[in-house]
Amino acid sequence: MTSIQEAEMAVAWNRANEYEKALVRCLYSENDDADIILLANTIEDIDPDGDIEEVREQVHDYVYNLKEEEGVSKWFEIRMDAGFTILGSGGIFLLGAVETLIDRKGFDDEGVMRGLVASKD
Repeated sequence: MTSIQEAEMAVAWNRANEYEKALVRCLYSENDDADIILLANTIEDIDPDGDIEEVREQVHDYVYNLKEEEGVSKWFEIRMDAGFTILGSGGIFLLGAVETLIDRKGFDDEGVMRGLVASKD
């Protein structure tokens, strides 16, 4: 697991420290000056006391290069109720995760997805 993925997972589970939160915000360009200064203090070869725009550019370059070096893969999780875990895990194994997660009531008899507003023609 990459450091970016670890930071994203820590943020998702509300267990992130300030560095991880700042790294994720910087990754998605939702950062502010405090995040830039925090990251600049932890990254070698960046002077946090310099011009804020120059420091911002260096930090963004660092995060971009980190993303390029480590790669960023998408992750998701499937949660199941405890009552259906035994029954559901067998269905997921036999049918596949995507097939199991599709709500069959959202489709008509011909397999066409129903819209939010149904016409009465």
